[in-house]
This record gives sequence, structure tokens and C-alpha cells, in this order.
Amino acid sequence: MIKKYGYTICLLSILPQIVAAGTVQPFVDLLAWQASESNSAWVTTISAPPGQTNVRDSLNTYPTRAGVKAGLSYLSDNQFWDSTLYWTYFATQNTQNIPVGSGLVSSLFFSGSFFISGDLFAGASSNWQLAMNMLDLEISRHFKVANTLTLSPKIGLKGGSINQEIKATWNAILYQSTEKVISDFTGLGPTLGLNAKWNFYPNFNLVGDVSMALLYGKWDMKDTYKRPATLFTTQTTIATTLNQAQLGSLMMDYFLGFEWTHHGTSTITAQLGYEVQYWSNQLRLIAVQQLPAQGDLTLQGATCGIAIDL
Repeated sequence: MIKKYGYTICLLSILPQIVAAGTVQPFVDLLAWQASESNSAWVTTISAPPGQTNVRDSLNTYPTRAGVKAGLSYLSDNQFWDSTLYWTYFATQNTQNIPVGSGLVSSLFFSGSFFISGDLFAGASSNWQLAMNMLDLEISRHFKVANTLTLSPKIGLKGGSINQEIKATWNAILYQSTEKVISDFTGLGPTLGLNAKWNFYPNFNLVGDVSMALLYGKWDMKDTYKRPATLFTTQTTIATTLNQAQLGSLMMDYFLGFEWTHHGTSTITAQLGYEVQYWSNQLRLIAVQQLPAQGDLTLQGATCGIAIDL
């Protein structure tokens, strides 16, 4: 789907160059982001200390990881339209462990759940992986509303993928079962945003940016549970697949930070700030009721970048 619109994106990105002369500005941003997802419980642990019974769902949490945002801007000399094409990559993973002896353990994924497989376990471990690749085209126009304040509305296109893979190992002491859960998302849609820049001191700016995208998104979900053959069990494979599409999948992006500009042989611009991306209902897993459990994805952390005019 993304490849289908590739030529359109490239054509739109060079339109300002055809109309007016300007400056080419490559840039690179380094990201230190942390991902978090709601509704990311993957296992239920039932323990029975003296006098009471506890049921606990373990949630997945991600550590802070590095990412990159890199692209090319074309800045018009006559204040016509500026265009920016950039790619964002961010990947993270996390491993969790429920040791043997914590209580009875049951999978919260569909294929391996007790209601489908009939299996309970004494311990478990999981490895969650998330990888995002996004391509953005933005076209903006600058309006100087005051001597020190510039507003830049922008429109564009966003397309790419967010792929998630979960590998779980279920320990029944006498044997170990495995479960692999995949939730792959691809999407494409328009973006709308506003950038504000306040020049509060010579060469220093306070920068704020907010944008939103409404994507046509497609989720491919698969859950495969495998139990080996032993003296007490038969070899079993349970595979469940589900595909979903949604028009108007919401994504919001917020950035606030500082910008420093040096004017010399080339103009060098450096930025440091905090960015938050919110993806509504991004995590989709096949639940016991055969409907996808939905959870919001949030990516947030420091963004540090540099741009050089050529």
C-alpha cells in the first residue's frame, strides 16, 4: 500500500523546487524514547497464600531505547512553500519472567489460553518486540505574526508500519509450550499540524509543534500456540488469525524544545526537546472472546537534532 503512493509523495516533495529557488537542508535527529502500551497484560498468575487467593495480571513495560529521524528539507527563498521528507525508525524490546513457584500461570493470549488449550503452567517468560518505520512528507508556509513569533501551518502525508511480535514460553515443569503472537500494522493517511517559533533571545528560539494524522490502517494478527508430545500430553498446534482494517486511525505528535542557530559559511541549527507520539488503539491482540483487545501506544522521550543548510 505504501509503495503504491511512493511516486505521488516524491512528486509532491519537489513541487516547491519547481516553482521557486531555495535552500536544501539535510537533518538528523537522535531519539531516546520509551514505549508504553495500555492493555498489554500477557499472563495471569493465581497464587494462594494462607487465608487468601490472589489473581495478578502482568503488564509488559519497555525500557528507553535509541531511535533516529532523518530527512531533507527544501526551504524556499521567497516564502512560498517549504517541503520536508523524512523517515523515522524506532525499535524496542523487553523480556519478562514469571518464575516457577509463583503460582498457577495461564496465558491471556487466545490460542494458549486455558479456555482454548486447556493448559495451565507453573512459570512463564515472554519477549516483546516493537519496530516502527514511518515516512512523512510535509509542506508548510511561514507567517510572521510578530517580530519574534512565527507560525507555520503544515499539511502532509504519513505512511509506514508498526510491527509487534511476542514470543512466550510456558513452563509446565514436565514440558514447555511456546506461543508466538504477531500484530503487524500498515497505514497511510493525511496529516495536519502547526509549528510555532518564538525568538526570545538572539539565535535562540523556543519551538513548539503539534500535528495529527488520520490513517487508513490495516492490522494482520496471528497467534500460534505449540505444545510438544510427552508421556502425558499429545503434540498440539493451535493457530488463530484475524485481519482488521480501520479508516481514521488517529495519531497525535507533540514537541516542545529549544533551538539554536549559527549563521556562518553554512547555517547550522541544533534542537533539543521532548516529543510525545500517541497512537490510538495501536496494540491489537486476539482475546479469548475472539475479538481483538485494543491498547493505546505512546512513544515519548528526548529528541536531539542538527540541520545544516547546503
